[in-house]
Amino acid sequence: KGVVEYLLSFDTNFQHSYEVVNELRYSLKHNNSKDFITTLNEIELNEVCFKLKIVLKTLKKYQLYIDNTLKYPNITNGPIEGINNKIKLIKRISFGYRNYDNLRNRILLISRLYASPIKKEIKQPKVA
Repeated sequence: KGVVEYLLSFDTNFQHSYEVVNELRYSLKHNNSKDFITTLNEIELNEVCFKLKIVLKTLKKYQLYIDNTLKYPNITNGPIEGINNKIKLIKRISFGYRNYDNLRNRILLISRLYASPIKKEIKQPKVA
């Protein structure tokens, strides 16, 4: 901690950048979207390092998406990534279908995305 304070004492621009980054990290760590957005909007770009200016502009550009991510932390794209991985595996194993419909049907069947509208009756043997 003493070394960090010593290094920050050399440049006020660097010190302000360090404080801004830690405030944003704290807000993200605790899923506090209001604090994150207010901190992001209050930052003066003239007082931070050049590389941090680029990052802050990007964060401001995607501010709405970051806010949604912080509000709904349990929603992920994991299931979609799993389906994409399964499709890639089918394509790799099959090494190319001649007919696109066959590939599509196999993906639907394996992923259980296809539900038949008509359930076939199971024929029971007649007991005499």
